[in-house]
Amino acid sequence: MVEPVAEQVHAYIVGAFLPPEAVGDFQDDTDLLQVLDSLQLLRLVVHLESSFGIKISDAELNAENLGSVERIAAFIARKRSVGCRNDDTRLGD
Repeated sequence: MVEPVAEQVHAYIVGAFLPPEAVGDFQDDTDLLQVLDSLQLLRLVVHLESSFGIKISDAELNAENLGSVERIAAFIARKRSVGCRNDDTRLGD
């Protein structure tokens, strides 16, 4: 069974960025902009692009899309939805 996106993102952040003493307090609604520094956020974006097969534009690099695990999961769902629609329209060409 494939892990839901939020679980995958949560596990990556915990494993890659958080010290052991911070793991217990980290929730899916935790403000990532208060937890991660700019380099860590960049590494997270690269990971999201490679893991989920999406491209994140400069305009999408904002708190609305990347501010928490919950927001990232919703953002990825939107990106995938748009990608599917774009793929569907190309099939008819």
